[in-house]
Amino acid sequence: MNFETLDFIKFDGSKQLIWDASSLDSFKRCPRYYQYSVLQGWRHKEPAEQLIFGTALHAGLEAYDHARINGVKRNEAIILGMRDALISGEVLKASKDTARTPETLTRAVVWYADHFDDDPAKIVILPDGHPAIETRFEVAIPGTSYRFSGRIDKIVELAGEIYVVERKTTD
Repeated sequence: MNFETLDFIKFDGSKQLIWDASSLDSFKRCPRYYQYSVLQGWRHKEPAEQLIFGTALHAGLEAYDHARINGVKRNEAIILGMRDALISGEVLKASKDTARTPETLTRAVVWYADHFDDDPAKIVILPDGHPAIETRFEVAIPGTSYRFSGRIDKIVELAGEIYVVERKTTD
């Protein structure tokens, strides 16, 4: 399948054709919330610290993984990961949340490097030559015209088997 030629149209008017975890979660929470947040695009003024922290950590770990797979030395890759995490989580400086601070964000990147740098699970290289980091997927929902899509944090190979890695930063 050539992904370059796929048409990723998420909506047909007000009908959502491609669903993802966020859309489903919004609808499960409340159909009216789904209408306002997904269909009409209403957003909170400021996202919660948990969301900011998780997004920032993902950015840092993605930068670290890309650097390592491209041959960057470990300490330099950590610095790149910390940089991207801190840039993405800039607003955490003003947060009153003592568990989600710039310090805990950078410590999480260092912990990840310490824990996973010599991981026997190796990141898969896709046929186009790109590493399988933040890989988009889309599957048809059988018997409907709908599809489900999302992103996989990374795909790895371990002992000849392929595994999906999903990172979560929830409490």
